[in-house]
Amino acid sequence: MQAELGELHLPFVCMYHFPVESSLAHLPLLLHRFELLELLSASAHPEGVQLWKATDLALKNTVCLRISHNPECLHHEFNTHKLLMAANVMGPLPGEGVSQVDVPPGFRPLHLFPLEFMDHDLQTFLYRAANGRLPVFQAREIVFRVCQAIHHLHDEEKVAHCDIQPAHIVLSSSVVDVRLTSLKAVQNRRDAIHHLKLHEVLALPSRRVMYLAPEYFRLWTQPSDQGAEATTYASADVWAIGVLFFEMLYGRHPFFEGLLELASADKVKYGHLLAAYGEHKGPPLVFPDSPADVPDGAKQLIRECLAPNPAQRPSAISLLTNQYIT
Repeated sequence: MQAELGELHLPFVCMYHFPVESSLAHLPLLLHRFELLELLSASAHPEGVQLWKATDLALKNTVCLRISHNPECLHHEFNTHKLLMAANVMGPLPGEGVSQVDVPPGFRPLHLFPLEFMDHDLQTFLYRAANGRLPVFQAREIVFRVCQAIHHLHDEEKVAHCDIQPAHIVLSSSVVDVRLTSLKAVQNRRDAIHHLKLHEVLALPSRRVMYLAPEYFRLWTQPSDQGAEATTYASADVWAIGVLFFEMLYGRHPFFEGLLELASADKVKYGHLLAAYGEHKGPPLVFPDSPADVPDGAKQLIRECLAPNPAQRPSAISLLTNQYIT
């Protein structure tokens, strides 16, 4: 597929600038309790959620805070985190809920809820890694932990995450503890996938688009086919795991060179190309020559996850029993 994506080849664009800017950095203590230390990630949307590292002066420990101007979004995410705590998902602190923050005049109302602290999000971890890639053993461990979480979501909770990407995976410095976060996109795993329209794709963040499976774009090549084969959100999660594993091993997206922000026109081109890939109309997935130490087992696992036909992708439980990662 890389041969067809030549028009989308862009220079490397650094997506993350440190320190990240936020108007909240100038606020005093939140709720007379939380001292903000570092902005870990933030949505580009003004109504989105920011993730902060903070000191909890009451409990005298470090926590993560999910902060937003949108209380409905935050309540939904809090309830989902609480429901899915057993699924390797970041858990809210016991006894806590969504609270409104007193802010100075001129600030819009804010709401927050605290979560257990994790050392890194995977996107930042990759950004700081040499050449944007991880050692094979580390990448394999992270994929195994993510597969554990997805297996629990799919087979125990009967839901799909629907937004797996590095920024939504958090981990300890030792990479022993790996958790999912950002649960606002969760769907019933058996529901037929929503085929995206052009305006919906344009409204999505670039990194979300780059982890979408080909079936999201099914109607782009068959706009009159209202009877397009129904596929489920579970298989789209598995596709995203394949993209994630490729990116950790090679320091780039499987269909792009570098980590890129996509302009609107590029999102459209990518959607059309991915739709064609889903119909087996493009060249096969190609692995870079470097690094040369990526095992054949890892490449085969990625091929299976990135199968154009979602019915041919492994299930979450099959990934967990795959000989390479167990």
